[in-house]
Amino acid sequence: MRIVFDARSYFMRTGIARYTRGLAHALAASPGRHEWLFLISDHHQPSEIALGSSAVEVRQSHAPWLGGAFEREALARESSEWSADIFHSVFPPHALATVRTITTVFDFSPLSHPDLHQEVVRSAF
Repeated sequence: MRIVFDARSYFMRTGIARYTRGLAHALAASPGRHEWLFLISDHHQPSEIALGSSAVEVRQSHAPWLGGAFEREALARESSEWSADIFHSVFPPHALATVRTITTVFDFSPLSHPDLHQEVVRSAF
């Protein structure tokens, strides 16, 4: 399978970033016949991530962070251009219309404690 992993939060200084880094490295190191495309923010270079597998490619995504429909459309286009079978998101949770999607939910607090989050985060959830 060809799997796109949304790793745009990889370089942030948050709990979701630590989780994303750990998951990205575990997925890249997992044995199997899968090919992986890790999408990172366009503020970083692919060479900044060493995932150590020939089945892994890292690219910059041009999807705007917390960009609503435009963000989903950009991620769907980037996944489709790579001929992805599956798109895996962590944060924000996404469902793409053109690619089967898996979402790992890291944090429900935007739903359980919306007062602790910015409106843009509440909207994303």
